[in-house]
Amino acid sequence: METLPKMAEPPVGCTGHTRAGQELCYLCMQRAKRNVPVYLREQEEAEERGLEKVLLLRGLNKDRLFYEKEQAKLAEQREHAREVASFNLCMSVKKDTHSPRCPTTFIFPSRPLTPVPGINQRWYKSELQTQIGRKQQKEEQEKRDREKSERIEQTQLLQELASFKAQQLKQKQEMTTDYKKALDSQERKPPGTDQCLVGDKKGTGVPVCLPNVFHFTCSELPERANQGRQQAAEANFSTAFKKRQDQLEERQAQMEKEREILRQNRAQLILDRVNRFEKRQDMSRSLGNAWGQSVQLKQQREDEERRFLRSDDQLLVDKLVEYRRCAQCKRKTSNCGQSNIWRDSQYLSGSQFLI
Repeated sequence: METLPKMAEPPVGCTGHTRAGQELCYLCMQRAKRNVPVYLREQEEAEERGLEKVLLLRGLNKDRLFYEKEQAKLAEQREHAREVASFNLCMSVKKDTHSPRCPTTFIFPSRPLTPVPGINQRWYKSELQTQIGRKQQKEEQEKRDREKSERIEQTQLLQELASFKAQQLKQKQEMTTDYKKALDSQERKPPGTDQCLVGDKKGTGVPVCLPNVFHFTCSELPERANQGRQQAAEANFSTAFKKRQDQLEERQAQMEKEREILRQNRAQLILDRVNRFEKRQDMSRSLGNAWGQSVQLKQQREDEERRFLRSDDQLLVDKLVEYRRCAQCKRKTSNCGQSNIWRDSQYLSGSQFLI
């Protein structure tokens, strides 16, 4: 293992005056020679020893008082325990010798015998079984009543439905007969007379009076029937076409809505990708800056190490030897009386100001 070279010890005295025996300048040395030293260290040490002795005596006195208090407390506790023990001993002796005046147990010869517990248990069991039977009978009766009421309600509903259906069928038959009578009267009535058809009071039947244009001859009936069928077919076709057109429009509106949703989702996805790319770019930029700073710091450290190695093992302490200062006034140790007044300053005799 290599050992570092030992640093050269700096000289003790100043270069200009070796009489002081320490690193003092000329002015501090002269002032030290003029001053009369007064050493109070022995007096301070004696005072400190006296103060320590007083503190020690005070601590010992405090410990002694605490010990006395503890001893008095323990003695009081022992005395109390002794009194309690003696009292307990006396009470135990009295308890053994005491005989009660009245006996603590009594005998009743005329009292009847207590029955066997099994008799009461059998009675309790029978009572419980009767209660359970009553409860089950009550539940069964309620269930039968509920089923009976449900069956009655179902039969009433069936009867009402049957009567309603019969009434509807009767009304339908009456309307068919009314329409048949009206058509028969139209076919049999001669031309030139008004046709009066049967209609109900609510206006659900055929109109009462119709013009003569509804009278057809036997030769015109097939053509009119074909025309009616054609008109019905056209009406059905127009209805189907309109329904199909409505369905197409609804489908088109739904497709437009879905297309708009897809467009919004695509824009949101693009925005998310842009934000992610920007975040990634910021992260890479910050990592690059951090890496550049670390590289710069590493190069700086390497340069410092290189300069340190080129300095021929000369430390900072060795350089401080060339620039020594006074231990009191911090002047150069080579100072031999130079003043610290500024060169350009002027002092007028008799004045209080320094210009």
